[in-house]
Amino acid sequence: MSVKKTTLFFFIILCVASFLRLYRFETHLEFLDDQGRDALIMKRILIDHDLTLLGPGTSVGKMYLGPLYYYVMVPFLAMTYPEPTGPAYAIAVMGILTVVLVYVIGKRMIGEGPALIASALYAISPQTIQLSRFSWQPNPAPLVALVMMWCMYRALHTKNVWWWVGVAGCFAILSHLHYVALLSALPSGILLIYDMMRSWKKKGMVWSWIGVWIISALIMIVSILPLVAFDLRHDHLILKGFQEFLQDQRRPVAWTTRAWHALTDTHGRSMFVTAELYGLSKKWRLLNTGVTLFVVAAAIYFAKKKTSSLGVRIVVLWLVASIIGLSIYPDTIHSHYVAFLFPASFFVLGIVAHRIWNVSCYMRYILGGIGVALLAWNLSSLPFWKDNAGGYRAMRRIANEVAREVQQDGSYNIALLNTNREYRGMKYRYFFSTTPHIPQSEYNYEKLDTLVVFVENGENPVKSPIYEIQQFLREHPRYAQMTVKSYPGIVDAYIFRK
Repeated sequence: MSVKKTTLFFFIILCVASFLRLYRFETHLEFLDDQGRDALIMKRILIDHDLTLLGPGTSVGKMYLGPLYYYVMVPFLAMTYPEPTGPAYAIAVMGILTVVLVYVIGKRMIGEGPALIASALYAISPQTIQLSRFSWQPNPAPLVALVMMWCMYRALHTKNVWWWVGVAGCFAILSHLHYVALLSALPSGILLIYDMMRSWKKKGMVWSWIGVWIISALIMIVSILPLVAFDLRHDHLILKGFQEFLQDQRRPVAWTTRAWHALTDTHGRSMFVTAELYGLSKKWRLLNTGVTLFVVAAAIYFAKKKTSSLGVRIVVLWLVASIIGLSIYPDTIHSHYVAFLFPASFFVLGIVAHRIWNVSCYMRYILGGIGVALLAWNLSSLPFWKDNAGGYRAMRRIANEVAREVQQDGSYNIALLNTNREYRGMKYRYFFSTTPHIPQSEYNYEKLDTLVVFVENGENPVKSPIYEIQQFLREHPRYAQMTVKSYPGIVDAYIFRK
């Protein structure tokens, strides 16, 4: 392909990627309990100067991530405050930048053709689009992982060991985004050992490696200092949670059962980070299995060839080693857990597709047809083509209306009843917290004058057993007034006054 055609094709990819990540952005912006909690913490850092040592708690075990994401996103919240959209727009820009870097970095690592294919498919993947359209801690992981792979490639390609400091920096950032992303230590550790073995005895390299290890260790220590400080101040809460998690994983299980689970998990998680990531439906299990086996086997075959480039071997190792690591993880895997694998997976697909493309003109017709069908399927499955009456804007309007109802009340707090058990209503709480009369802390439901209960699941709040409601009803068994504001199809807001 000529330079002009390549440039035009990439420009089209960039336009498509930008459109799919920004079209009807605020109308379909996901603002759930996690986003409300994060926005509230960022607001407290920005407005109240209330600094935090913790990131969000993990879904498994009583552990916490680091707070780096909050501090990076605070300036973006400042740009749109009191609207919480700034961090979400920052994530969207990161998503578009990732598409660009998949091509720019991939061009150097795996070749221009494979990189162009990988960038095009990354741009239209429903999973990558979804994680680029709202603010959440794991969402920058693909961008960071991509830079991490690039640093490893440069370290091995240029034989400059100081690039490993960049790898350590990216690894430290990934540890703040999601703990499953620490599986990136498997491929990077293998390549690090290889690089040390081949260069350790060369003149002057010992001191260079010592310098790399010292700086990398300092980076890791600084990255975990907030968590260590919190743990020391709170009776080793995080350490105890980590120990409980490890003990829970040591339950006695027969080795045959473990082997079978590892095999089935490898199968399922391989499909998860390949076929399903490319846009194929989970229901097409047989097709997904075939696609996964073919892509992974072909990639390994191409990587083993003597003519294979260093970049190809790195991305194939990254994908295969991480899949093996995922098979050991005992709990459910969600898409945001494996976001660090997105670039490597599309690189591998680009490598395989480009090799097939060059076989014959007939294969080009077949691949072109598959590509058009995949594009049509992926675009049709995106949710933002439909109207969204209950989206972020509706939530903001409802919260502001109800907040005006309690501005003259004394102390008040918020509760939420929905199917996700988000009882403290963080997504509504954020908007209340930007008003002159803010609610009590999400941990304080005692001695309130007013309680606002948002009901999304049709439940009767008076009969709900949750503490956040029952504490108020115990203190005020004969509440003087209850106002009900109904927003059909979205939520009902109950205002209890003593």
